[in-house]
Amino acid sequence: MVQGMDSVLWALCVAELSATTDKTAEAFKDMRYEVTRILRKLVESLPEPEADEDADIA
Repeated sequence: MVQGMDSVLWALCVAELSATTDKTAEAFKDMRYEVTRILRKLVESLPEPEADEDADIA
């Protein structure tokens, strides 16, 4: 699942880079700030993860 989400995010970034012009660059910048704001609010409402003693820490 994580690899799938990583691939989706990568594809969105590639699409953004290939579609960006001087005219759309500001809109993409604003969108990134808005996404960051929304994700921060989401994380605030999530419970703290439980420590997993068996998990490998890389």
